[in-house]
Amino acid sequence: MSWIKNIFLVVTLSLITLLACNFLTSIYLSVYKDSRLWILEEETLEILQKYKNQLNHLRVMANKLEAPHAYKVKENIIFNRLTETNTSYSVLITGDSWGEVFAADFKSYRTLKNYSDDNKIDIIISGTSSYSPTLLGIQARILNKDFHLNFDEAYVGIDNTDIGDELCRYRNFIGVDSNGDKIVRSFDNPKRIYYVDNITYASKVLNSDDYSLIKFAKLTLKKINDIITPFIYYSDEVLCRWNEISKYLYNISEDEEEYFAASVDYLIESLTDANPGIVINLITVPHKKHLTKEYSNSVAILLNKILENHPYENVNHTDFSDKIVDLINSGFQLDDIYIKDDEASHLTSFGHNKLLVQFILSSIKKDSIYD
Repeated sequence: MSWIKNIFLVVTLSLITLLACNFLTSIYLSVYKDSRLWILEEETLEILQKYKNQLNHLRVMANKLEAPHAYKVKENIIFNRLTETNTSYSVLITGDSWGEVFAADFKSYRTLKNYSDDNKIDIIISGTSSYSPTLLGIQARILNKDFHLNFDEAYVGIDNTDIGDELCRYRNFIGVDSNGDKIVRSFDNPKRIYYVDNITYASKVLNSDDYSLIKFAKLTLKKINDIITPFIYYSDEVLCRWNEISKYLYNISEDEEEYFAASVDYLIESLTDANPGIVINLITVPHKKHLTKEYSNSVAILLNKILENHPYENVNHTDFSDKIVDLINSGFQLDDIYIKDDEASHLTSFGHNKLLVQFILSSIKKDSIYD
């Protein structure tokens, strides 16, 4: 009879171990899911599926726990609307991560929302990490066509990384859909940032009714597959890491400059076509290495050339180089203004609010056709 007891003991301990492991993995997966916007609920996942082959990616990298105020409803995967009341005047704030931070940074969000509520101005923030002029132009058309949003003013952050994003990251993924509208297809390589298929897979697994251990096993196997697959099928593909993005800030060819100019023209035309009468304010901020003269080319230089060659009546350009130098001369350190050790030289919360938020608040309606 001892062998029966032994079998019973083994089975019992195995079951207890499985239950304990399932319980622990359920806690881990719950925290894992709640901390990330890109582990999406079904209705938000539908939006991602709908637009991933038009906009390449949405706000899939955002962290809900870091900015719970900004990522509440399904539309927040594309944009934030700061007021719930109907207004007669609407402002768009957009760009790449420089535009998304207007929503993600709580001080910025609160300041803009208070201004929006107090002045009855509709403020929409649609900035999305790693967007560039082509994607911003496509997004502008979608906001108008699918979400029925119209704007009187737009504040558009054009970042120095946008040059490399256009020329390296998205150039080979641009096409047109069946209606002839420009699109940027989603990436097909798991080694690329913003590869959305693993996001949709993870979301479906975590939203399923499977046991936690099974969910964990599926996610682990998918991760292993994503690590192995690129080395088999995509070993020669350019992945657009920082050295490949930043090289255009040292020098750029005439053809590359013309290609980037065409993307900016497309952005301006998209905003203007969707919003007749709109005033467009392009905003540029220097990289730290522009201040030390290591970088000789900049997006500000290229924008000035574009606007000289094609003087749009409804477009302004503000470069913050002088304002940052003024801050430094007044006693602020670079680390007060820029995030330390950040390759892309994003601004700190202080720098962002001191420079960009205050600029927008002081500029809204200043050049408006309604004044």
